[in-house]
Amino acid sequence: MTEENKKEKCKCCLGLGIIILILGIVFGVTGSGGFGVLHAFAIAVGAVLIAWGMKKTSACKCCAK
Repeated sequence: MTEENKKEKCKCCLGLGIIILILGIVFGVTGSGGFGVLHAFAIAVGAVLIAWGMKKTSACKCCAK
């Protein structure tokens, strides 16, 4: 495998980040208790995973097979 093939976007981190971000937003807005710390944490984790997935790197262990 060449170095060019290794440096692709991590689709699993990107997809997981989008799902966590959307769930954090949806449950934060529609929840009866309002927007809480766990919702903010879910949004932050989702955003970090999206950023990590968009970065072209071979550091992600799930995609470096």
